[in-house]
Amino acid sequence: MDNEFCQCLIGGENADIIYDVFCYDGQMCFCGSTYSFDGEERGFLGCIEDGKLKWCKIVRGAGYLSRILIEDEKIYVCGEYVSACFDLEGSPLWMKRGKPFLGLTKIGELIAVCGQHGSIVVLNKDNHEHVSKQVFVLEASGTRSSPFFSNIGCFKDMLIIVGTSPRAISRNSKEDCVIACFNSSLEPVWALSVGDSERNLLTGVHCEDNNIFVCGSTKNKTTGKYDILVACFAENGELEWCTIIGGRLNEEAYGICSYNNILYVVGYTESGDLGGHDGFVVVLNKKGELLKSYIVGGSLNEGFSAVRASEKGLLLIGYTESAGFGKSTGLILQLPYKIVETTIQNKLKLKEWKPVAKQWSPQIKQIELKTSESVLKRESFITISWTPKILA
Repeated sequence: MDNEFCQCLIGGENADIIYDVFCYDGQMCFCGSTYSFDGEERGFLGCIEDGKLKWCKIVRGAGYLSRILIEDEKIYVCGEYVSACFDLEGSPLWMKRGKPFLGLTKIGELIAVCGQHGSIVVLNKDNHEHVSKQVFVLEASGTRSSPFFSNIGCFKDMLIIVGTSPRAISRNSKEDCVIACFNSSLEPVWALSVGDSERNLLTGVHCEDNNIFVCGSTKNKTTGKYDILVACFAENGELEWCTIIGGRLNEEAYGICSYNNILYVVGYTESGDLGGHDGFVVVLNKKGELLKSYIVGGSLNEGFSAVRASEKGLLLIGYTESAGFGKSTGLILQLPYKIVETTIQNKLKLKEWKPVAKQWSPQIKQIELKTSESVLKRESFITISWTPKILA
């Protein structure tokens, strides 16, 4: 993928999606979910080099693999019920069974994952469990509930975890954003709930310099539709700014990154005009001001689940129904940082999008967290080689 504008399609004859990629030494490792292997939802990961598939593995027992990173020449992934480590040839080194995991990061010499039911796990890279906790949030009614942790990032020597929890702001709110800071021993440093609308959720986090940038969605009580939410927090949890961005219909954001002091947020929108749902990338400065917005789409549906910044450009990761092999196909799209309107391989169009952006002052409430010990089980998931179709 050396051209400024290029796409990579990965999948089979059924429904497939790529959730994340990690570039390393001229190779691109990916993970996601496929129905094309045997008709059941299976997590899979693989590696592409020079536009060709090097290897690909199905992980049976995991319906999806949501995040991937490479550290010390090892591949770490997390997903449904699994946290695992592979060598660079795709052979499993160790696997752990736990709650469905959605977020993955490294903190010093440790690996951390988070997911559903308030689960957080910190592992040594050699498979020894460092600490594992289940987190509970005290709702406004006084009831304890488990938050849904969507993503995790490393901020200096601490972990920042984002997600959602019911009725954390008030008894009337259905879901509120949760952002919490933990040390490497998983002791809470601070925790906040952010809301004041019908539903609020955080799905992405990016930590840089002294700032914590997050993205997600908020559903307005008046309009009844979802808008993109992008916010910045200081090291102590103080809200610096919060911007909401939206068109006439629903938008949801899933990934955020930065490059050269510019923020990039991706997801999907129903407000585009290219076909069905369109993938979007919105561009902001670090003051929360919207600079540009673009949509990517064809005749059917497209969406992005993550975004990565590289020296060659942006990598937008997700799926396409308009340009693939089956019902949906995993999509990795490389764009230059100076984005211009174009048509990509006669199937997908990239065009400017003009949503409305405005500042938002949500309610913010310090919340009390309780934790209990949680233990992962070591388990040997079955891995099977698979050769999906590749078009790069």
